[in-house]
Amino acid sequence: MTDNKPLLVVPKSSNLARAFDDDLASIRISGRARRNGLVVVAPRETQPNALMAACATWPATLRPLGVKRVAVVLSVEAYATAEPVLRACVRCLKANGIAVAYFHEGHLESDHIAAWFEQRKARRRITSDSMVKLSERYAERGDARAAYHAIVIAEQLAG
Repeated sequence: MTDNKPLLVVPKSSNLARAFDDDLASIRISGRARRNGLVVVAPRETQPNALMAACATWPATLRPLGVKRVAVVLSVEAYATAEPVLRACVRCLKANGIAVAYFHEGHLESDHIAAWFEQRKARRRITSDSMVKLSERYAERGDARAAYHAIVIAEQLAG
């Protein structure tokens, strides 16, 4: 039985454009990375300009390795802040032969990421309750801005 899960990459650097530098060897030898793609857990403080820089640099790194699909998991705050540039990033990478999708931490409660890799509809949707719980976790941690963004997403989901 083949493993149909993508390879997980957690960059050691806060520079998202160089996210794969420490993992190049493992990506190069990984059949999963070529066959299924990568899940990149972006640094919490990722800014929109870092996403745009990554769009410009990733194709030169990933194409020679045969990676064609990348899911990027952002913090809720980073996702909300970067939302205006995400479509441009998708188009840029698509023009270079790489399919990319951006997710936020709330998507981890559903199966949206797995569904994207499997090219199917998600079976579990993100609920406003799960986003409220995520907001509460942020608040307990003292991250008021992320808590606010999670509440905004919860309100959008509620109606």
